[in-house]
Amino acid sequence: MPNAKHLAAALAISSAGLAAVTQYEGVRFNAYLDIAGIPTICVGSTSDVKLGMRASKAECDRRLRTDMNYAEHFVKQCVRVPITQNQYDAMASFVFNVGGSAFCKSTLLRRLNAGDYAGAGREFPRWSYAAGKYSEGLNKRRLAEQAVFLKEN
Repeated sequence: MPNAKHLAAALAISSAGLAAVTQYEGVRFNAYLDIAGIPTICVGSTSDVKLGMRASKAECDRRLRTDMNYAEHFVKQCVRVPITQNQYDAMASFVFNVGGSAFCKSTLLRRLNAGDYAGAGREFPRWSYAAGKYSEGLNKRRLAEQAVFLKEN
């Protein structure tokens, strides 16, 4: 049953979810400043990054696994209601980008944990800002995450 709901603790990001994160973030082997001015490398990795760094494909793969585990930890820790695989994937992508603390304090999560799945889905586009500025790229990502979150199967 593809649209069956499970506790978040029983789920893991799917290959489609991981591919979506990689597509949204892109892969860059040289460190750069992201749209918020944060040093970033590989697939959106910001941990211990300094401008001028270069990473191998193997290092980027390791960073992606580590960063995704971090994002999934917050989905598993903060989501209290049963969710579908699509909802899990959308939220893992969201947390990968906005961070665990922001997610766990968000209206999106409050609505979800109150059982308002549609209301939670409507929250994604509100997160289309970086460093206080609207980003068309982030908006496209949020609309894609929203579509996955609301998808029946």
